[in-house]
Amino acid sequence: MSEFMMTGFRLTQEGVSENEFQARFGKPLRDVYKNEIEELLKLGLIESPSPGGRGDRGEGKVLRLTQRGRLLGNQVFMRFV
Repeated sequence: MSEFMMTGFRLTQEGVSENEFQARFGKPLRDVYKNEIEELLKLGLIESPSPGGRGDRGEGKVLRLTQRGRLLGNQVFMRFV
């Protein structure tokens, strides 16, 4: 799971698809990483673009690094290890 998250966040435009996560691991992303996601959203290191916005590939919600998150990527990645 951690490798999936780090790889997804490294794809800065695509990000991490919640639907892809659930299809692969059989669990909702926010059930597994609820605290980490909430903290990173609050810190402004990741974002969840609105439906239909850039980053929503018609596959449900997507999480991706913000511009600030790209500068501090290791701070994001270490929460999923």
